[in-house]
This record gives sequence, C-alpha cells and structure tokens, in this order.
Amino acid sequence: MGKRNRKRRRSRRSGKRDLAWRRDLVIGLTTAVVGLVAAWFVGPLQEVRSQEEVRQSEEERLRGQPSLLHEAVYDFGSTSSLLFAFARPLDDAGKRLLSDPKAVTMSAGQLLKDYEPLQIAPKSHQNQQKALSQIRITLNGNRTKPVLIKSIVPRITKRLSPWNGSLVGRWPEGQDTTVRLGFDLDRPAEATAINDTGEWVGRYIDDHFISLELGEPIVLIANVVTATCYCEWVFDLTTRSGTDESVVVVDNDGEPFRMTAFAPPYTSEFELSPDTGRYEDVTDQEERWAR
Repeated sequence: MGKRNRKRRRSRRSGKRDLAWRRDLVIGLTTAVVGLVAAWFVGPLQEVRSQEEVRQSEEERLRGQPSLLHEAVYDFGSTSSLLFAFARPLDDAGKRLLSDPKAVTMSAGQLLKDYEPLQIAPKSHQNQQKALSQIRITLNGNRTKPVLIKSIVPRITKRLSPWNGSLVGRWPEGQDTTVRLGFDLDRPAEATAINDTGEWVGRYIDDHFISLELGEPIVLIANVVTATCYCEWVFDLTTRSGTDESVVVVDNDGEPFRMTAFAPPYTSEFELSPDTGRYEDVTDQEERWAR
C-alpha cells in the first residue's frame, strides 16, 4: 500500500514537471514569435527614424554654412592673351626689366608683379571692343536637399575710370569659344548664355537648370567684359533648398575680382617683337591696342 502511494506521488510530480516544461516551451516560443514579428514591423521603422535623425543632424550642422561651397580663380589658360594693364606708367626700373633678354621667358605679369598689373584680353561684344577677364568658378551643393541656383548676377563694389598708365604684352591670335557664362559690367544683369560660336544669346538661367546635391560639383567659366571702367565686383548667387532661400557671395578668396577696360592712349606701351624676341616700345604706333 505504501509503495503504491509513493508511485502515485512520483507520478504526480513527474506530470507537474512535464506541464511546467510544456508551459515554459510555449512561453518561450510565444516570446520568440512575438519578438520576431515585432522585429519585422518595428525594425524598418527604427531604421527610418535613424535615417531621419541622421538627416536632421546633418541639416543642423549645415545650417550655419552657405548653401553652396565655392572656389573662384582667374583663368586665362584657355586664351592666348598675355596683355597686362598698369594703373600708372612704367618707371625706368620697369622699362629696364622689360629690356632684359631674359624677360621673354616669363609673362609680363610675373616680370612686373610688383607693379600690380591686371591681365585682360580683347573681346568684341555688341560691335564694341571690350576688355575681357575670365574666371573659373567651382560650386558644390551644401544642403541635404538639392540646391537650386535661381540667379547669378555680378555686384559691382567699385567703379573708376579704366587704367591708362601702360600696356604690356603680346596680342592674342584667337578667342576662346568654350566660355559658358557672360557678364557685362557696363550693364550688370543676370548671367548670359554663350553659344559655341561665341554669341551672347540670352539669359543663361532661362534655358539652363542648375541643381546640386550635397557634395555635387559644377564648374562655370565666367566671361566678364567692360569698355568703360576699372571695376571691382563679386558674384551674387541666389539659391533655394527646400523652402530656404539665401544669397551666396562668390569672391576672389575674400577680395573682390578686378579688371580694367582698355584706355588709349597709354602713356607707354610695350609689345613683344617676334623679330627681336624682346619687348619694344610701341607707344608712337597708332592704335596698337585695338587690333
């Protein structure tokens, strides 16, 4: 009798253990399934939230910066012009530098850099002889949303009479026709498109769409002309990113760009002679500047 009671007690304990094991198994499986289902639904939402948090953090970081990062430099590499204008006539020391046979190994801009010359090129525009300055502008988008460039306008910060001290250099044999943007400082306005034949054919922004993603670059070549002034200027680029509008000022590393129109008669004028290989005084020769 006692043995049967002990067997029944062992059987009940074994049954309880079996029930506990099955219960734990069901709970474990249920928890795993619920966790898996939650991961399926919540995981993508967490990833979206994470991406949105990253985007918002990046937006906040960029908010205090301009909508476009930029670099701009004078670029006469694609023209054959080596003309340099000087505000004042060259003195005897400058003339001696030009008469040195070694002078032909460098441009007049390098040779006479202490006299602060401005490089220019002749440009026929609207039946008028003008001076040309060429500038390469590199832009990079600096917002998490695309940056649309709505306008590009030169803003003149100083206008004076053109320089007529001295003119030094060799004359160009041709004109470059790959410039994409035109600006006339005598009538400052929106950038003008320039076609393959060199014609100025209307507002650039009307027929061209410029939109830059974060870090996306574009290079613009600005063809700037004047017939009337010594001018200093910067470029104002009006941009929009989402609902935010701003103006990005493009200058020459913190300074304005500078150029001067041709202004004959010059007090002195020098030209590299192909016959002698030296700079010669051509001041008395008529209309050399207008060739």
